[in-house]
Order: sequence, then C-alpha cells, then structure tokens
Amino acid sequence: MENYLLIKADYNDGDYDLCMTSITDNEIELIRPIVAAIKANNGHYYNREFADSSCSAKISYGHFEGFEFFDECTPLGESECPGIHTIKSVQIITILEQLL
Repeated sequence: MENYLLIKADYNDGDYDLCMTSITDNEIELIRPIVAAIKANNGHYYNREFADSSCSAKISYGHFEGFEFFDECTPLGESECPGIHTIKSVQIITILEQLL
C-alpha cells in the first residue's frame, strides 16, 4: 500500500489549490505535530508571497523537525498569486489497489 499526503489550501480568498505527495509512515509521524499546530492556529499558513518578516509559516512552524518537508508539500497557488495563506485540509490517502 502506498500513502499520499493531500493538502488543500487557500491562495486567494476562496480560490483553492491541491497538492498530493507520496509520503512514508515515518514522514506521516514527523508532520503530525505541524498539522496539529496549524489546526490550533485556525489553518493560518503564510508562505511564499504571503509571508513577510512578521508573519510566515517558517516563523510559526519552522521549529518543528519536519517543517521543511511539510512546506515543500504545500500547494503553490497560481502564477499570479504564488503562495498560500490558509490550509483548509490535510489528508492521508492510502491506495488499496492499483488498477492501471
């Protein structure tokens, strides 16, 4: 069975982007504290163009061991609005059967 991390994020006040990344069981455990912190912070996650020197995902969550991995797994937004400001959901998808 193969696991995937699926992150849905808001990049433009109601415009959502998804990113799906292959993930190991060890990486799942590594990101759990980050996801819990994001949830406790109402999903706020300012990265790329939404980040600034006073408010960014790195400032808020950079102290977690798995931050760099998690940040690389976040959606990119779009070319005119690169980055995200809110994570709406984080899911682990397990592929039970590969059909093709």
